Amino acid sequence: MPRKSLTRRVNEALRAELLTRVDLADVVGRFPFHRGASLLRPHAQTDLNPTRSGFEDEFLAFCARFGLPTPRVNFTLHGFEVDAYFEDARLVVELDGWPFHNDREAFEDDRERDATMLLRGIVTIRITRRRLRQQPEREAARLHSIIRSRRHLVA
Repeated sequence: MPRKSLTRRVNEALRAELLTRVDLADVVGRFPFHRGASLLRPHAQTDLNPTRSGFEDEFLAFCARFGLPTPRVNFTLHGFEVDAYFEDARLVVELDGWPFHNDREAFEDDRERDATMLLRGIVTIRITRRRLRQQPEREAARLHSIIRSRRHLVA
């Protein structure tokens, strides 16, 4: 079984409501010089929603690595929960992994969400884990271009 990252474990605990950001901040505040405090501090100080998967964790790290803005994750928008939302560009990024998108209902729901967003002037793009891992520079350049062009349209 692969080892889970601290990020993955923290996000799972937050989603399961076994832990809160206040709990994390409390521990960091009480033990600021403990070697684990520097590891927990970013998790305590963020206002991002917890991620649901390692792929979402990878995407946030990808955004940071390539200087992309930090999107809102697992954000409810017009009645749908979207994977990542770049608000300034009115852009949704759906992180499409086969395990979550391999049946008729998921297929139909994805198309309904995309059409609803487009009706409201919000564009959806879909990124696969393979593309993110095998062509990160290409994906980053494409996302930078899309965000730049969308900001000019919505400004």
